[in-house]
Amino acid sequence: MGKPSGFLEYQRKTYSYKPVAKRKHNFDEFIVGLGEKENAKQAARCMDCGTPFCHIGCPLGNIIPDFNHQVYLGNYQKAYQILKSTNNFPNFTGRICPAPCESSCVLAINKPAVSIKNIEYAISEEARKHGWDQDWPTATGKKVQRNGKHVAIVGSGPAGLAAADQLNSIGYSVTVYEKSKRLGGLLTYGIPNFKLEKKLVFHEIKRMQKQGVRFLAGMAVGKDISLSMLRQKNDAVILAIGATIARDLPIENRDIKHIHFAMDFLTQSTEEYLSKGKQPRKISAENKHVIVLGGGDTGSDCIGTAIRQKAKSVTQIEIMPQAPHERDHSMPWPLFDHIFRVSSSQAEGCKREFSILTKGFLADKQQALRGIRYSKVTWDAKKKSFQEQSSSENIMPAGLVLLAMGFTKADTNMLTQNSPGLGKKLILNNKGQIVTKADTYHTLIPKVFSAGDARRGQSLIVWAISEGRECARSVDAYIMKKHSTLKAKDLFQSDWQAIANKSQHEHEHEHFQL
Repeated sequence: MGKPSGFLEYQRKTYSYKPVAKRKHNFDEFIVGLGEKENAKQAARCMDCGTPFCHIGCPLGNIIPDFNHQVYLGNYQKAYQILKSTNNFPNFTGRICPAPCESSCVLAINKPAVSIKNIEYAISEEARKHGWDQDWPTATGKKVQRNGKHVAIVGSGPAGLAAADQLNSIGYSVTVYEKSKRLGGLLTYGIPNFKLEKKLVFHEIKRMQKQGVRFLAGMAVGKDISLSMLRQKNDAVILAIGATIARDLPIENRDIKHIHFAMDFLTQSTEEYLSKGKQPRKISAENKHVIVLGGGDTGSDCIGTAIRQKAKSVTQIEIMPQAPHERDHSMPWPLFDHIFRVSSSQAEGCKREFSILTKGFLADKQQALRGIRYSKVTWDAKKKSFQEQSSSENIMPAGLVLLAMGFTKADTNMLTQNSPGLGKKLILNNKGQIVTKADTYHTLIPKVFSAGDARRGQSLIVWAISEGRECARSVDAYIMKKHSTLKAKDLFQSDWQAIANKSQHEHEHEHFQL
């Protein structure tokens, strides 16, 4: 432990943001790091608890006290090696993970938690700066010997990428199929560049491609190649297709113009950014009163994007009541504290309304949106139900409504086209999740596995990465059992001495266009 009294001496600090006036006019990242000296102080606040509950809060089981200690000592390379042993993509999580580990920090019982996310960001930045993140992803640093087994992964979001990274690192030949023309799934299209720079996503994909993973973009499984064919050509198939069916709002005038799903708006905006304006903007917030329905991260991303598109105003509406500012009896430590928070996008100029029920959309003579009809509601916390307040109905002007109310299920319709018989076996449960056998990630179709939001339901990026890693473990166990002449490998064991002594290696570089 670096400094036993650190949590008493230093106040919590996290990375800051560039001023709103400077950042809201472009899609550039606006994080301002703390610097090495302040990072060391923040790492010193970690108490190296006898029972580190932060491990429980983190779905990846990141070894947080250990990398905190290395940051305190100024040994960022070793800190990165520890972090990378459990987390394939610190570049992503250090930016967009909501840090459930901090809610479970023991210090958070009566003081501000250790700024774990800030430290993770600092580690990943140093690794990228010095090129440590481009090393071969094995404990010994030696080039992997291929085992002759092939795995196909459908979907290049965080779950698919994590599974590919894991399996590739122990000798499998992995091919990732992505139906969109660009790789990265939700990481590329669903999260604005100002929140997660696309160059970071492509940076990780290029690393994986250099290390042996094959990527096929613009290849829709079920249309361009059948699931049956993938099963024939591979020893296993992983479905990491996400939960992409958005929750709709079937109320009066739902079909009029200028009402869109959030992901359509965000995808178009990202494509416009990546194409440097060559992609036309069909959904525009410019000079409009924008209403975002939904209070989650996707809604927040819509707010920041609408502001950058020069919206006249942005209002975010939630049917739920405003969360408390501090923990209450319903969320005791070490559970995640669902308290009132202000995102960076909300801080840029957004009006927030709570306990609002949207009852209908208002149309003008051209059948275009002109506003919403709503009423206020009162919640009964015990019954988890609400009632409309009498005489509270009102109208709010709007030129664009974005539906950001979450996602209901995985879209499996295309997958089983041209694969007779598989559609009946690839089934969803009543929550819209792909059904898998308990603790194996194996679907009811032989050789076919599933991971991420498609299997678990809409969740956090850390859960998606965890799902991908665990699914890779299951695939490895399945194939090794089926081909028992090969020696099974443990994806998660690490030779720490080998890691510490690892040297730089040269690899073959193939040209890869993203």
